[in-house]
Amino acid sequence: MIKNIILFLKTNFFWYNIAAAVVVVVVLGFAVLSFLKIYTHHNETVEMPNLTGLFANEAEIVLNENGLNSTDIVTDSVFDYKDNTKIGTIIEQIPKAGTVVKKERKFYYLFVAAERPVFVPDLINENGRSALIKLKNLKFKVLVDSVLSEEDNVVLDIKYQGVSAVGQEISRGADLLLVVGVGEMYGEGEMIVMPKLTDLNAVEAEQRINDSELTVNSLIYDTGEPSENDKKNFKVYRQEPAEGERVVPKKRVNLWLSKKTADDDDFGLH
Repeated sequence: MIKNIILFLKTNFFWYNIAAAVVVVVVLGFAVLSFLKIYTHHNETVEMPNLTGLFANEAEIVLNENGLNSTDIVTDSVFDYKDNTKIGTIIEQIPKAGTVVKKERKFYYLFVAAERPVFVPDLINENGRSALIKLKNLKFKVLVDSVLSEEDNVVLDIKYQGVSAVGQEISRGADLLLVVGVGEMYGEGEMIVMPKLTDLNAVEAEQRINDSELTVNSLIYDTGEPSENDKKNFKVYRQEPAEGERVVPKKRVNLWLSKKTADDDDFGLH
């Protein structure tokens, strides 16, 4: 038995099979290593760019330009930053700038400067103009609403999204409604019915307000403040007070306007 095994080990057939097995192992090993190199992007690295000072959308562009995957960016808001930091910009990043990373790294953590919420002060019964200045100094956007009251030009309430905001913590830049009392008491016959201002352009709407013994408070354009010549290209799509409401003379009116596009004869009304 042992003699036969020894004779078999000396045959060419045995050694041909051994050689073939070695070749198969080497080829398979090379194929596996090549696959792993491709799959893990071995040696495909790049230096992490500096993203601080950029906005998130700008950071995505920079990552893509450097061959990095920007589909899995995770952002978080940070309130502690230097006074000259622009809100919405990146103040810290992980990985750090200069770190060598693989091109297919999936997660990038960006810490973005955000407005720190502030408490809305109690300005009830204060002078309306004084309260308006204080709220704007806190970086709130303020609309003013006038209502009948026993006292003239005093603050009756400060509202955010229809609810009293006095003492509440609200993000800077939020829209607040400052409710100011009008002391003159008007009879029913002296009240004014709010005209229809929607569909008018900015110039026409302002003229209609003035002709109706009302006051223009705010014109809110969806693309930013236009030039005087361009105002006629914006149409009113929302008004406060609403059409048909009975209001006091000199009532402050707020208008929201949208610009007409080439394909939209209705001025992009909402």
